[in-house]
Amino acid sequence: MPSEPISKSFFQWAENLHEELEFWSYWAESNGAPNPEHHAERTNPATPIQTRIVEYGRNLGKANLDVLDVGSGPLTKVGHQSPADLAINVHTCDPLAPAYIEAFGRHGIDIPNPPRFALAEYLSSFYNSNSMDVITCNNALDHSFDPIRSLNEMLRVVRVGGLIICSHRRNEGVNAKYNGLHQFNIDTDEGSPIIWNQGARSNIEAGFEVKTNTTVIEENPEWVHFSIIKLEDFSNSNTSKQLQELLLGTVTYFLNRPKETT
Repeated sequence: MPSEPISKSFFQWAENLHEELEFWSYWAESNGAPNPEHHAERTNPATPIQTRIVEYGRNLGKANLDVLDVGSGPLTKVGHQSPADLAINVHTCDPLAPAYIEAFGRHGIDIPNPPRFALAEYLSSFYNSNSMDVITCNNALDHSFDPIRSLNEMLRVVRVGGLIICSHRRNEGVNAKYNGLHQFNIDTDEGSPIIWNQGARSNIEAGFEVKTNTTVIEENPEWVHFSIIKLEDFSNSNTSKQLQELLLGTVTYFLNRPKETT
């Protein structure tokens, strides 16, 4: 599934962001209804960091681990409390970060690890290359406007030998009838993770710009979990090209947009 021109896909995505904000605003107002236990877990600073991340850090033998949760929403699922033998620094980011912080603050809810504004498709413009040991993406990749591009950006930011963990509801686009941000499906085919929608279908690893070891680590009828290990570095930076592309895409979109009649 090749990357699409930003002028179309970006603005279609942006026009649906309000639905995601409405979902999380209701979550804040209702304390996580209909699953208040999830709200309690995510807002509790003592919630342990996910076992899979802790085990990976211990296997590395490092004293400190930098973890980035991409598309974290207002409340990361990674957890907050490091084990006694490993210092884990959890960074969080989301394109709706400022709106989430305002909405939760309006309801008097303290976010233990407030997200920073960033777009997955331009992640290396917000974080240094090779700066993270682990990157997680929990049910957010299929909400992006270009999932393959987003994964390549995660590969730029994670260090060589580093780990990306993706956990997604299976075929969320189909389940949501392609409404709002749900424009893509994550699934598996012959043991490999794939991404597809009504227009295209492709093996996820086939779209990567560097060599990786990509593996489905767990799946069930509802969820797909896969990991990516970065095996080599990129040959050059992508930041200047990204800025040019974003600005060109913005201008092109508004030039081609039909005029509103008064």
